[in-house]
Order: sequence, then C-alpha cells, then structure tokens
Amino acid sequence: ECFKPPSTHFVEKGGTGDCHGVTESGTFVFRAATLNVLTDQFPWPVRLAIASSVRFPAALQWIEKVSPTFLGLNEVSPLFMEMLGSSEYIQKNYFLSDAPGH
Repeated sequence: ECFKPPSTHFVEKGGTGDCHGVTESGTFVFRAATLNVLTDQFPWPVRLAIASSVRFPAALQWIEKVSPTFLGLNEVSPLFMEMLGSSEYIQKNYFLSDAPGH
C-alpha cells in the first residue's frame, strides 16, 4: 500500500495506480527503494549456491511491482546490468547509470 497525501485529489503517475504523483497542492510524492542484488562474480560453487539465474529475474519482478520513483542498487554485476538494460519496463521508466570499476 502506498502513502497517499491528505489531499482528496491525488494524480497518479500516468493514471496507472503507481504511488507517485503530484497532489492537488503541487506537492510531489515519490517512493524510494534500495536493493542489494548480490553480485554473481564468485567461483562457480558459490555462483551455483546463490542461484543468480533465479534471483535476477525475481529482482526485476520486484522492481516492477514496487515501482519506485528512485531506485538504488548495490553489487550490480555486468550480467544484471545487461538484464536491466534489456528490460522494457526499466527502459520506459528509469535512467541507468553505472560507476565502472567499482
């Protein structure tokens, strides 16, 4: 359930039921979220145990479900960054940035 301001008129982002928007008084309402993706840059036994092939798609589904206005991701591997960039939902709703070498 998202926070709705005390205004009786709430304009939702795109009218889609998202929890961000602008109140009648002009106050911007947003949702922020962070997620530690847990990189998949480990030796193969660890990669097998952490099941990135299951976790990464689940993380993308979570992002779409939560639909944050601002999203911070930690431990993003090149593979997950590629998945983000390939996601139609991410392409339509977010700008991606990266800190190469970190």
